[in-house]
Amino acid sequence: MKCSFCRKKDNEVHKLIVASDKVAICDVCVMDCLATLVYPDETIEIDLDEVEESDQDAQANSGC
Repeated sequence: MKCSFCRKKDNEVHKLIVASDKVAICDVCVMDCLATLVYPDETIEIDLDEVEESDQDAQANSGC
C-alpha cells in the first residue's frame, strides 16, 4: 500500500493511515495538511524525527 498523495510506500514512511483498499495517507502528508490549515499564509518545514520523538514520549508517558 502507498500514500495516495505523495505515492510513498508504507515502508518509506513512519505511519500510513488506510481508509480503504484504495485510499491512504502517510504521516508526512497529514502533517503538511495540518500545517497548511493552521498556517495558510506561511511556509512550514516539519522535522519528522522530532515528531516521532514526541510521539514516543507521549506513548511512554501514557503507559501504552
